[in-house]
Amino acid sequence: MSSGAGGFAAFGGAPLLPRTRPAGNQPDWPRTEKAIRGIFSRHYFANNGPLVRSLDRALAEEMQVAHAVCVTNETVAMTVLATALEVRGEVVMPGLAFPALAEGMQWAGLAPVFCDVDPATHTITAGLAAPRVGSRTAAIAGAHLWSRPCDPEALQVLAAQCKLPLVFDATQAAGSMIRGDCIGSFGKGQAFSLHASGVLNGGEGGFVTTNDDRLADRLRTIRNFRSSETFAPSSLRTNGKMSEMQAALALLSLEDLPRNIAANRERYAAYAENIEGIRGISLLPCAEGSNFQYIVLDVDARTAGIGRDVLGKVLRAENVLGPGTTVPRAAPGDFPVAQSISSRLLPLPNGSLFGKDEIAGICELVRRAAIHAEEVTARIGPNP
Repeated sequence: MSSGAGGFAAFGGAPLLPRTRPAGNQPDWPRTEKAIRGIFSRHYFANNGPLVRSLDRALAEEMQVAHAVCVTNETVAMTVLATALEVRGEVVMPGLAFPALAEGMQWAGLAPVFCDVDPATHTITAGLAAPRVGSRTAAIAGAHLWSRPCDPEALQVLAAQCKLPLVFDATQAAGSMIRGDCIGSFGKGQAFSLHASGVLNGGEGGFVTTNDDRLADRLRTIRNFRSSETFAPSSLRTNGKMSEMQAALALLSLEDLPRNIAANRERYAAYAENIEGIRGISLLPCAEGSNFQYIVLDVDARTAGIGRDVLGKVLRAENVLGPGTTVPRAAPGDFPVAQSISSRLLPLPNGSLFGKDEIAGICELVRRAAIHAEEVTARIGPNP
């Protein structure tokens, strides 16, 4: 790669990586092969099989809750959770969150009412949510962003005062803690993702945690259209069952979770060391207790001279892709903090396929793009 902007792959140079590499932490093949062979030997592939039931129990124990209910994916998890609440009307939620939060609520017939987020934590607070609660409010939904928790205790106080159910979008927060408590133990229920890009994953999937026995029974009923599996009455059901293949991968990933979190922490430290000193570009701090799944650049375009979108196009041309399919987005409307945050942040790739050399190379790309910001921006254009 040449020392000028012309050496970037976006302008004809050789890319840093010969091909894109998926984010996330995958289990090793020998253990995976053994688990898959077990599925085929049993000829039991779906319909709440033995591995799904084992995963339900294992996740409940890991999250320190009474129940975990696994489903097809995180959007289904949020939809099933919202449906199980048996409420109608509006739900107050943050104006910056993963798409599944609003989409799941809408699939369940609830209308999102957004509030802005805290500029320091990027999450909903009780103070920001309270003014949005009205006569049609049926629930409050918090969201843990970048694997960092919002303030669940304060939201629980607000929900109790308003006599409203409280749920959480914990999309990528599996294994994260807050003041010693598992992130999945707050509110009526929390919806998690088991997408392949996660520190805990089943290739795809999701689950809901709760300490409410009746809610758990409704979740188990709603996720399955089979009348033989009815745990609590429900007028609406779906095919949201997790497959045995997903459960097999998730169980292996759960075994690896402490090691994967430790490896994520090491990769975060490597990024922080290599990114230091770039004007206008910094690494978003990870809170204590984080699973360190998300490693995120904060790009101040005015100071750096290069915008988030331009830098993102430079990295994509180098086959450097963060977990772009699950990037939070700002809600439409007047939410200045959420909109400002969403225009600056750029997730970087994290997972078992990224070692120290790859991380150093990615950070060097960012540094060179900032050094040649004017030329890079002029050649790519400010709005790629």
